This record gives sequence, structure tokens and C-alpha cells, in this order.
Amino acid sequence: MYYVIMDLEWNNVYMQRLRGFMNEIIEIGAVLADEELHIVDRFSCLIKPVKGKKLTSRVKKLTHITNDELKTKGIPFEDAIRDFKSWLPNDRIIFVSWGTSDLRAMLDNYRFFFGGDNIPFIKEYLNAQNYCQSYAAPGSSNQIGLSAAAEALGISVEQYQAHRALDDSYIALDCLKKCYSVDKAEKYIAMCDKGFYKRLCNKAVVIKDINDPIVDPNYLICRCDLCDNEMDRFEDWRFSSSAGFKTLFGCPECGIYKRYSVKIVSLADGIDVKISVRNAYEVSENGNEIVQTQA
Repeated sequence: MYYVIMDLEWNNVYMQRLRGFMNEIIEIGAVLADEELHIVDRFSCLIKPVKGKKLTSRVKKLTHITNDELKTKGIPFEDAIRDFKSWLPNDRIIFVSWGTSDLRAMLDNYRFFFGGDNIPFIKEYLNAQNYCQSYAAPGSSNQIGLSAAAEALGISVEQYQAHRALDDSYIALDCLKKCYSVDKAEKYIAMCDKGFYKRLCNKAVVIKDINDPIVDPNYLICRCDLCDNEMDRFEDWRFSSSAGFKTLFGCPECGIYKRYSVKIVSLADGIDVKISVRNAYEVSENGNEIVQTQA
């Protein structure tokens, strides 16, 4: 038996075919570990995006991945999946991720590029976030993030680069090791049948209250493309059922204004966050008026 601890990085883009936004995967990282969680192998690849040709400033800030890097080193998603499948051993495999957001993103991308309603090579799954919760944050009803769990478990992450797929896979593995027992792990393993995928996509509740405790303040920050400072908010938050919370951010010094939306969905086993940022306004020539440049 093997564990595949997987992490993904993605860029939120509008998909015309879907008539909505999707988290387009730009990096896959995974660590292969044996039944005692000893590392056997590792997998890492960048993926050349098809729709989101330019990364959002938020993704560039978090991952330090550049557009040029994806163009020169990235491969098509279909090729990445074929390489990933070839890398997997011919044995029982338990896929592991920190929360189900990565698995949901993988499912969305797999459906878009290959079709179908499941991921055929993922047959068993363990949610490391749920598994480690009782150790890292006992008694808490709020799901703990990967970095916070590592800190709570006394794990040093200085040697890792946060928000890079392979490095986050290592951190998740380190957290799992701190809490690991074969018997307990078996109780958390889910069979990825039709019912599993249906639950993965359903039981979703869109958060409509900006003051809901589930809304991380970091979701409500927009950074300037030029100076990288936090932009000022020029409008009150508004809610729409399609885009979630919407507002206008601006950096008057750089003359950049952005339409920003963040849709936060509460799921049975975590949350799903989709952020969209687009150019909306610029300062007019006289410098004292905001004029619309895009609808």
C-alpha cells in the first residue's frame, strides 16, 4: 500500500464553455510514501494554462510562479495527467490532500479536459485536514489551515516554500506523520465511488454574510499589480448569487482600479473559494476623476 500526498496550485479563470469560473491547475506536486510514511518518490510539474494565459497578481504573489515560467517549462494538462498516472505504482494507492479543495479542482479540470464525472485513477482518498484536526486543533470547529497545523504540531517549515505544490505536499506529509497510526488512518479512508463524487460536488452553501466567521480576512484583500501594496476599497461589499461578494479596489498612486469578486462556498468537509479580479477603472488625464474603461 502507498500514500500519494498531493497538492495543486491554480489560477482562477473564466471558462466560456462552462459559462463560469474554474480553478485552472498550473502545478501538480506529490510525494509517494509507503505504509509507514517513508518517502519513496516525488512528482512535480508545471502546467501551461489554456484559458488563463496570464496569472492573477494574487497567484503570482502567493506562488512566485511567473507567466514566462509556465510558457517555457509548463506542459499541457493532458500530458501532465498522463505523466502523473505513469508515475503511480501498480498497487493499492491512498490519495491524500489537505482538505478537498485540491481534489475538487482536479475533478473540475479532469472533466473539462477529459470528460466524465470522476477521476478514474483516484480510487481511495484520505482528507489529511480532517485526520489531523483533532491533534492540531482539538475542540475547534473551524478547519485548520496547513501552515497553522504545522505550527501547532511543532513542525518547522522554514526549508519549504509555501504555496508551491511539492513543498506543500511535504508539509502535509510531515503533519500526517505527527498524527499517524495505520488503524486510525483506515477509518478516515473513503472509497471514491459515485456517491463520493456526488458528495464532493454537492452540499454546498454559498456564504452571503461578509461577517461570517468562515470568511478569512485574507480573502478580502486585493493587491496592486505595480507596487504590490494592498489596494483601497472604494465601494461597500455587494453580494450577487453568481459572483459572491463584489467591490471596487483602487491604487490611486498607480492609477489602477480593479473589479474584485470572491465567492465562498461552505461544503460538508471544508470551504471552496473562487476569486476573480479584472481591470475596471483608471484615473482620467486631469487626475481627479475615475472613468470607466471596461464594463
